[in-house]
Amino acid sequence: MRRLAYLLGPYLLGLALFAHAATADAQKKEVRRDPRGLKGISPYNEELAKGRKAIQSKNLDAAAGAFQKAIAKDPKKAHGYLLLAQVQLEKGDVDAALKTAEDGRSKAGSDAVVAQLGFLRASLLERKNNSAPGADNAPGAALDGIAKKWQEPKTGWSDYATLAASKPGAADYRPSAEERIKQIDARVKRDNDYAAVRKRIQEDEKGK
Repeated sequence: MRRLAYLLGPYLLGLALFAHAATADAQKKEVRRDPRGLKGISPYNEELAKGRKAIQSKNLDAAAGAFQKAIAKDPKKAHGYLLLAQVQLEKGDVDAALKTAEDGRSKAGSDAVVAQLGFLRASLLERKNNSAPGADNAPGAALDGIAKKWQEPKTGWSDYATLAASKPGAADYRPSAEERIKQIDARVKRDNDYAAVRKRIQEDEKGK
């Protein structure tokens, strides 16, 4: 019996070491969770990770759902709003993306995230204005209505420029914001000129 134990000893020891290694591997593969995100992934970051993975799989609905859950778990952080707005824009829902960007404006985040959210918001304001029927296209539209229509996108780009100046840790795209404002001003001038010509034509037709 002793001889058998002696012969089996190394074998049993090997089994024990194998079992210990397998347990250690399983523990490494198990996700460590910590609500504070200190000793493991927080529920918030876990949902963000799920959303990013869904984007890689081109499952935008699943990505949006994960980012919405992340926001619900920690509505004070800006990153979830940024990612959700980007997905909503990718899906073609400009209104939803703009609302999400607006909701995230006052939330906390890194300089990069907060600045990106400001840039996205300004871009969405301009895009929405481009796709919506313009007041300047209506018969007899007041000339000042054209400038009023484009004021919000201009303000959005100005807001971004101010924000970027206060975020040294973010990429600075203020020249792009300045260019967009110039383009909007040029658009307003063209629309005003066209509206003035159209108004004169309408008055001439009435006088006939």
